[in-house]
Amino acid sequence: MASPLYENEINRENERRVARVLAERWKSIGLQCIQMPRKSPIDYRMDRDGKPFYWLEVKVRPEITWWRIERMGGYMLARSKLQAIIEAIKRDRISAILAVEAKGDLRIRFWQLSEMPLTYDVARTGRTDRGDRSDVEPCVFIPVPEFDKLKNLDKDPT
Repeated sequence: MASPLYENEINRENERRVARVLAERWKSIGLQCIQMPRKSPIDYRMDRDGKPFYWLEVKVRPEITWWRIERMGGYMLARSKLQAIIEAIKRDRISAILAVEAKGDLRIRFWQLSEMPLTYDVARTGRTDRGDRSDVEPCVFIPVPEFDKLKNLDKDPT
């Protein structure tokens, strides 16, 4: 039996809000966010002049701070999600962005083809409160210093 889909409309709306913030920030260079279908491995594609320019994965964590994320060893991301992002970077030869909003503090991590292969600490971990064994899986921990605060970014991400 397939694992239940826990993403709900509130999650999707939070992700859309963050994508709109980034699209607005980079509107001057012609970037537009295109939402991918619900079961796609990556949330958005950012196009420029009608052509794929970035992949964008959005995570919103209203219940946790960046301080706590750092204390946990970094931002925890399913290794399968990172693998999907890496595959997309290599296949399409475009960069990817991981945008994480924690307690309203939005930060992003750019990944470029030149950084491949990526290496992060891996541990088998995840949620245990839902009683779903598939919630515990191999995860990577992305160090907090690898993320840029949105307010520190230039208008042009290229």
